[in-house]
Amino acid sequence: YLADASQVGIIDYHTGLGPWGFCEQIVTMPRSSDCFERAAKWYGSALSCVVDGSSTSAAIGGDGLSAAPGLLPNAEVTCMAFEIGTVPLPEILNAGMAEHWLHTHGDLQSERAAAIKARFRDAFYGDRDDWKGMVTGQSLLAVRQALAGLESN
Repeated sequence: YLADASQVGIIDYHTGLGPWGFCEQIVTMPRSSDCFERAAKWYGSALSCVVDGSSTSAAIGGDGLSAAPGLLPNAEVTCMAFEIGTVPLPEILNAGMAEHWLHTHGDLQSERAAAIKARFRDAFYGDRDDWKGMVTGQSLLAVRQALAGLESN
């Protein structure tokens, strides 16, 4: 669908890292890249970067945001990850380990499985009105900023 696009803006949502309901705006490209410079014009100076270690997220390889410019060679691609905080990191890690254990050794139909799945969901989704409101407000701002950025080029 985007083969003929000249400009593409991507906001990739992730949850788990950071303070409750805070949306960290992360760019996976170096600060010296055109992508980062455009993102800074769109979203402001609060951007963090996995390359220089200013983000709560670690630098990873093979992610969709880093691949997008290569997949859309005819477009100027501006990417930003939205990392939305939920619970403290130890809770996320423990929920992930329990989920892994469940799928390798557990009974997926058991009551224990239901509890593990609920714990995993709670680690990555803040099912409270304050969290949902914070995410909605920050999302609305970011989408408006991206649309304004796309229109300005």
